[in-house]
Amino acid sequence: MASPSRWRDDATGTIQTPPTNGAYGWRRAIRGGLTSMSLSFRECGRPVSDTDVMWLESELNMVVPACYKTFLRNANGGRPTPACFPIKGMQLNPYGVIQFFFGIDMEWECYDISWNARTLAGRIPDGLLPVACDNSGDIICLGVFGTYAEQVVFWDYYDEQPDPTKAGRNVYKVADSFSAFLNSISDEGTMEARFA
Repeated sequence: MASPSRWRDDATGTIQTPPTNGAYGWRRAIRGGLTSMSLSFRECGRPVSDTDVMWLESELNMVVPACYKTFLRNANGGRPTPACFPIKGMQLNPYGVIQFFFGIDMEWECYDISWNARTLAGRIPDGLLPVACDNSGDIICLGVFGTYAEQVVFWDYYDEQPDPTKAGRNVYKVADSFSAFLNSISDEGTMEARFA
């Protein structure tokens, strides 16, 4: 998979160049402050432009938050390191582990945002955009409108509700925003998540 040859670091204004091994790091410089922790990604999608993001919004008929647009332009999906995040209110499984962040025009259809949005339509609550998955088939979603607007939530595949009137009973809050979600990703809880 191709990765950007260079990009501007929003915090410092300096030009960054990825390592030659095909993976590149992306510091958390998304409108929530810069932390000392880094996320790195493998198997990223091709570089995307503002035009690609506008095409995605048009195809899905929704406007995504600015911080998520920034994420797509900088990473466009991939396998993150670290990958563990807290799940609020899910007592038997308080941590999740991200397998893959979805991207635009991904080589593997199952990691494409548009494909996941179409596949999960009618199964996940309205207003949720699937943005990542874990190894078990659970989906991490970003609220773009409605009840979960701006929030990141965990959709529990194993507790899917076939009755539309009960939709949302298998949805657990992860973070108040996409920036807060990225800042919550760490190695903490990895062992607990594996054995939950």
